[in-house]
Amino acid sequence: MNDNEQTLAKKAYIEYTKLQQLRKDTEELKYEASAVDLSVQRYNEILCISKDVLSQDTEISQSIDGLKPLEKLADTTGRYTPSKVREIIIDSGVLSAALESFIRWYLPVEKQKTIGFRSKESS
Repeated sequence: MNDNEQTLAKKAYIEYTKLQQLRKDTEELKYEASAVDLSVQRYNEILCISKDVLSQDTEISQSIDGLKPLEKLADTTGRYTPSKVREIIIDSGVLSAALESFIRWYLPVEKQKTIGFRSKESS
């Protein structure tokens, strides 16, 4: 494992951690359009960085080919938006799995233990 791969794995871990927090925050939303739009913006930023990091591994990168940036809600009147929240949760789950795979593959186990990396799979 070279230094570049470890650096990319660290970046993947940072995005993975941000994504986990976003998923938690989004699940707790009261479905106000402005709050959902903020989650969409955060997701899109994480997706952009993650795609760049994951592009270093063709197979993992291909696993998220179908993920596209989400569109913000056009209506910001505070209406309920459970379908947009579900879209964020579902897409972020796919992205989370890809990031986890990258971390497991490229970050040495010792470093995973040092940072306390534990997925639901390994818990």
